[in-house]
Amino acid sequence: MSSLDLVNFLRQEARKQNVSDSELARRAKISRNALLKIMAGEVLHPTIRTLASLAYALDHNPHHLVSQYLAGTTAPTRGDWLRKKKKDASRFIRDVNYPDGDMVAIGQRFTKQWEIANQGEQPWVGRRLVCLDQVSQVYRKSGDDYIALNYSLTPARTEIAVPSTMPGQSVLLEMDFVAPSSPAWVVSYWKMVDENRQLCFPELEGLRCCVSVIAV
Repeated sequence: MSSLDLVNFLRQEARKQNVSDSELARRAKISRNALLKIMAGEVLHPTIRTLASLAYALDHNPHHLVSQYLAGTTAPTRGDWLRKKKKDASRFIRDVNYPDGDMVAIGQRFTKQWEIANQGEQPWVGRRLVCLDQVSQVYRKSGDDYIALNYSLTPARTEIAVPSTMPGQSVLLEMDFVAPSSPAWVVSYWKMVDENRQLCFPELEGLRCCVSVIAV
């Protein structure tokens, strides 16, 4: 699915359901301006979180939409993950386990691993991966009480120390997660920062753990 196909899909589904741009943005919990930019084709690579939110807003399977989109586009984050700055570059090699869309049980504890390589000309020293997740608490009313519902992946820590990595070397990074207590399609995002906590690759999406949580 190309960016143009995505725009056509969103317009057709919104028209079928008689959903305005403002209502679609409200349901997806994104700004109307952000949605209009997507609809105008100005956003070449919307984030996975945005795609999933739009799918939910239109009562579609988010995994299906995201899979179709990723299969038909060449986003710069999952193949040659390269920084434009020549002296500092990183390449995504693979998801060692739990690839996008893999299934886990509700409440399951699991360890996600990624492999990346230093493709630049300077060593990685003192770097970390930081979690960018924004958790929104959802409540369900039960009588006079409100019960908190968990629809997010919970990482064991919010940062991962990146071992010192020389140019040309690859490194394995891992994080322990706990799946939410309710079935959901969830994503956790991570980006690299340097020893001064500045983003190393601000224009790129970074690493993600993207799983489908099911009731067993």
